[in-house]
Amino acid sequence: MFVREFSEGEPQGGDRLWLSYYCWISIGDVWGVLRIRLLVLISAAIVLALSFWNSPATAMEITEAPSRSTIKLRDPIIIEPALTSWQTTQVDGCLALKRGSRFPVALVTHIDSRTARVGDPVEAMLLTGVSFGEEHQILIPQGALLSGWISQVYHSRKKLSSQLSATRWSNANAALKIHFDRVSWADGRTLSLRADPATGTALTSTGSEFDYAVNKRGEISFDTCGVKYTATSVAIGAATIASGPLSLVVGPTLSGAAGAMDPTYALDRPVSEQDQEARVKGLFQGMLKGLPGGSLVLGAKHRGLAVEINSGAQIYLELTDDLVLPRRFLSEVEPNASLL
Repeated sequence: MFVREFSEGEPQGGDRLWLSYYCWISIGDVWGVLRIRLLVLISAAIVLALSFWNSPATAMEITEAPSRSTIKLRDPIIIEPALTSWQTTQVDGCLALKRGSRFPVALVTHIDSRTARVGDPVEAMLLTGVSFGEEHQILIPQGALLSGWISQVYHSRKKLSSQLSATRWSNANAALKIHFDRVSWADGRTLSLRADPATGTALTSTGSEFDYAVNKRGEISFDTCGVKYTATSVAIGAATIASGPLSLVVGPTLSGAAGAMDPTYALDRPVSEQDQEARVKGLFQGMLKGLPGGSLVLGAKHRGLAVEINSGAQIYLELTDDLVLPRRFLSEVEPNASLL
């Protein structure tokens, strides 16, 4: 660095300009040193904190599925009248349940996205009888068995991989689709149907620490809003860029605060209410996420969660086509019939 001597007294003319420039350079050097030291301290603290916590998604163990020969409903049986609805119509002189009719079922089959494959059979039991008329004659009795299969499986993956994929962009959690094509009576009668999980509805009595729901694509996955967290990241990134020289302080601060308030943002996965350390993890990993390149580091580390639905979980199905009931079925229906 150049040093220029000044004569006694106040600097004049060009000397004033040189002095102002010299002071500006000195302040810039000090800020550069402080910024590097601050970055080193924050990085060291976050790396130290991360060494104490492992991602639960990588530590999950596959549990053995229960026997399908036992059907045990999980109390309480929750039936929402607003979600349970069906309408009848006439098709070629036969009574039919109209497309869009909804009814609750309990899954008999244990489903785990880590072991599930397309084509695996799935069974469910009707929780309420489907009736018609003023006398409420039963068309499909309570306890009838619905059969189907797994039609699509999306396995969990690294967050970074999901951000580089056009399929289910930025969603690293597992998801699956199921389709039902047959309903069976206790006396051996069967009838073909087409039904899928009703979009926009939640699964209940799952026995899981996480909430599951059916999204608008018909996938069963975790009940989280990925758009909200993407918008949060964009907003924090914009504020960080706008802060200029203070970006290495503003970014980690805002991102760490967001992670502490909602750990799902920082951990890139749903968080169980039973995880008492979730906010602390969210704070530190949120700070790392706010640093330059932090999202890439965490994206390569974080993996989404698998979907595991226990038998007995309750879900709403929706007919995707009219269900025509032959006349012989109508002649054998009994008022208030039930198989339970």
